Amino acid sequence: MGSIPFFIRDPWYNPFMNTMLAEIYGPDQAAHQNKRYHSAAERFLLLFGDALPGSGGMIPPGAFPRIFRAPGRTEIGGNHTDHQNGLVLAAALDLDLIAVAAPSGDPALWRIYSDGFGEILYRKGDQVDAGTPESILHGIVENMVSRGWSADGFTAYITGNVPEGSGLSSSAAFEVLLGSVIDGLFNESKISPIELAQIGRRAEIDHFGKPCGLMDQLASAWGGLCLMDFADPDAPGIRPIEADFSSFGYGLCIVSTGSSHEDLTEDYLAITEELEQVAALFDRDTVTGLSPGELIGRCPEIREASCDRAFLRALHVIEENRRVQEEADALRSGDFPAFLRLVKESGLSSWRLLQNVYSPSSPRIQPLSSALAISETVLGEHGACRVHGGGFGGTIQAFVEEPFLEEYRRIMDRLLGDGACRICRICPVGAVEIK
Repeated sequence: MGSIPFFIRDPWYNPFMNTMLAEIYGPDQAAHQNKRYHSAAERFLLLFGDALPGSGGMIPPGAFPRIFRAPGRTEIGGNHTDHQNGLVLAAALDLDLIAVAAPSGDPALWRIYSDGFGEILYRKGDQVDAGTPESILHGIVENMVSRGWSADGFTAYITGNVPEGSGLSSSAAFEVLLGSVIDGLFNESKISPIELAQIGRRAEIDHFGKPCGLMDQLASAWGGLCLMDFADPDAPGIRPIEADFSSFGYGLCIVSTGSSHEDLTEDYLAITEELEQVAALFDRDTVTGLSPGELIGRCPEIREASCDRAFLRALHVIEENRRVQEEADALRSGDFPAFLRLVKESGLSSWRLLQNVYSPSSPRIQPLSSALAISETVLGEHGACRVHGGGFGGTIQAFVEEPFLEEYRRIMDRLLGDGACRICRICPVGAVEIK
């Protein structure tokens, strides 16, 4: 090949890159992440180096491979409130997907190799099946173009450490990452985080075929810990919250139950359908904005028009919106005991009212219920746990006193499998190009 960028020539250390990596992952992780990014760059060259424009001689400016990343997310509060135009407390994590990418030289050809999905190949005009990585890529490209942005072909190698089907939104990170690559390569990184999130969400709904709110993509694109208000889903309000759980003496744990929620679209769809049925009785699009009294006052009518579960799920959303605001207020004021109490309330509400802890089609299979029961018993007064993310499978979330963190992780790993419990750090940076 021709001239190779410095960050690829030096396989182990780049002091210029370390500053940015320290901001994203913390100073203690910068060197490790530097090696990780260099390894990904080397893998890209092995896969696509010969196909880069100018690879037979000097690589022309603009064809150098570039590095992008998009984080997974954790929902701190607001279980299934985003698609109801409600409030969510969410944060980006230090677990992420990274892409090494360059223009393909063919504006109609997109070629990706992903450690998670294998080869992803899409050419403009191809027929693409829903529910595939190609469908997401197709959706991202189509949405970009429809909004007036450029979306030419590129080659990319993607790797990451956001577990698939875990409730940490690997799909949203994938969507935001693809959008960030196109934005960086062809639009001078001018697309806002909100628009990147909206593009990813439309791809997931319209092309992949899975209903979802905007929270997952927005948390990944924006970064940090934020209170999100989806009253206007086209222009969500975002208020960053400066709160470090470690400053309160607690760590954030995401615990995998060994199950996936990837094939539970019908269970998710039932939640939105039932909430829509309740909202329609009040001549509304969503149940957000109703009071508990209004809902309870029409309980017989709701049960007759829809079902008991629809009434319970609507009550969850109404109360959960209140809790999210109170959680944000507690963190801002430094009242962590109040925050933990609200976390426990949220978890119980998801379990009793929202009923997204296990699939009703398989009541004998309840990994989330079991993990929550174990965690509650193990934690005692050392913390709080709750359902995490969409539910039905995947992960639970726990806030654990730091002196008990390693003991909690050891117990959960022993009971649920090595590596089940991850101690995570909130990442202050969302989707970004690494320079």
